[in-house]
Amino acid sequence: MSGRAVVLSGGVLEKDFILRFLADHPYEYLVAAEGGAAFCLANGLAPDLAVGDFDTAGPDLADQLEKEGISVERYPARKDEPDTAIALSAAFSFRPSEVDIFGAMGRRQDHFIANLAMLGRAAMNPETAKIPVVLYDAYNRISAHTESFEVPEECGAYPYISFFSFSDQVTGLDLKGFSYPTVNFTLHRTDVIGTSNYLTERNASVRFDSGVLIMACAGDG
Repeated sequence: MSGRAVVLSGGVLEKDFILRFLADHPYEYLVAAEGGAAFCLANGLAPDLAVGDFDTAGPDLADQLEKEGISVERYPARKDEPDTAIALSAAFSFRPSEVDIFGAMGRRQDHFIANLAMLGRAAMNPETAKIPVVLYDAYNRISAHTESFEVPEECGAYPYISFFSFSDQVTGLDLKGFSYPTVNFTLHRTDVIGTSNYLTERNASVRFDSGVLIMACAGDG
């Protein structure tokens, strides 16, 4: 696998946060989905690839991108996958070590739900399960997991860490280093008991036997 890939989607794109993150986290590949491509042009970023149906931003954006020498993949408006999912698939084609996605949260909650489903689907796919995918905005960090893990150090910057089951259930869940620890707990898809936990130790860990676990790190804003 090679380095980090970044996907800029067409949701709410927080300029200062994103540009600071990109400056602090070196990346190898940048894929932009429609509105994300407009963000790139406005902020001096050169994506390796722009994808989408360009129904919102307009076909002139795709033409401008191509004039700038940027590869563009155009899709029909009537398609089975939203632009963000297409962009994620494109990012996976680079075989990155990680994919960080911006602009996947915001006012369109239907798209946010679709992006959560996309996150879980990627975690369940044997071809992509080993590639961490994280959704970011200025106040949230959301990831999906199929194996036990140590909580990343960057999560310590968020006051709340919540856990949800994407699968029917997550079994044998042990949370260590949290205010509300668990031992051999079964977390069901409809459970909300995992909401608003928080760290009590720097070296916190999450262990579980089976299932797909969503971890949502959040701030109040």
